[in-house]
This record gives sequence, structure tokens and C-alpha cells, in this order.
Amino acid sequence: MSLLLGEVINAFGHNQINIHRVVNAVSKVSLKFAYLAVGCGVVSFVQVSSWMITGERQAARIRSLYLKNILRQDISFFDKETNTGEVVGRISGDTVRIQDAMGEKVGKFIQLSSTFVGSFVVAFVQGWLLTLVMLTSIPPIVVSGSVMSVMVAKMASHGQTTYAKAATLVEQTIGSIRTVIDKFSYI
Repeated sequence: MSLLLGEVINAFGHNQINIHRVVNAVSKVSLKFAYLAVGCGVVSFVQVSSWMITGERQAARIRSLYLKNILRQDISFFDKETNTGEVVGRISGDTVRIQDAMGEKVGKFIQLSSTFVGSFVVAFVQGWLLTLVMLTSIPPIVVSGSVMSVMVAKMASHGQTTYAKAATLVEQTIGSIRTVIDKFSYI
């Protein structure tokens, strides 16, 4: 896309004298932009839908396996290790996170990685000296991205723990309400 933008700029720069040449050159590049937009739209739709379907399938499989393994546990496991509210909270929260990670984000990672590498190949071909100067900006970006991802992971883990505790509390509250209703239902 940046190469096409360069062609538009060159069309304005090389044909300043004749306006008809400028219009003709820009029209050709605009048509290329339209083709590129249609191609990108189709490829993006296929990419996102394919990865979302894959994520859905994997999440359903993980939920099924998780439930099978939980049901195999002794009843004492729920008294000592965990409770049903935490199990429900984990199965719903963790599988959604796994689905997000295995779904659209994998496709987006592949797309952005290939764009990153391809952009540097084009940049080195077009102007290697300027590209070397621009490479100095990568280490600060990587460091800040790493710090941010560590912070987000900690916050997500804390949020998952909080949701598990809340699910346990809700389950106990609903159980208590049922007990009260059963005791006083004769009135």
C-alpha cells in the first residue's frame, strides 16, 4: 500500500506541467488501490472467519475435556481443593480467554508479523540507509510492549481469581435463599 501511495506522489511530482498526465497517472493508481481494497477485504474476511471457527471448536473441545475431568474427581475434591462456583467460573472464564487467544489473535499475529517482515524487506530495497536509522526505534517499542503485556497478564489473572470468588459467593447465596424458602414455604 505504501508503494502505491509513493506512485501517487510521484505522479504529482513528475507530471506538474501537464494536468491530463497527472489525472491519468492518479486514475491508474486509484484503480490499483480499489483492487487492493477488494483483495484485502476478502482475505481479511476469510482470515477472521477461519480463525474464529477454529477458536470456537477448540474452546468447545477444551470445555468438554475439562468437564469430563472434573466429573471424574472424588466428591472430597470439591470440599478440599475447590468448590462448584469456582469450577463454573473457571470453565467459563478460562475457555473464553483460550478461545480469544486461539481464535482471531493467532491470525492477527501472523498477519502483523508478515507485514512487519515484509515492510522491512521493502524498506531495505527502497532505501537501506534510512531503514538502518529507523531500526533504532525498535528496542524501546519492544521494551514498552513487554512491560505492558506483563501488567495485562497480572491484571487478567487477578480478575479471574476475583470472578471465581464472586461465583462462589453467588452460589452460596442462592443456596441459602433456597434453604430459607424451603423452611418458610408452609406460611
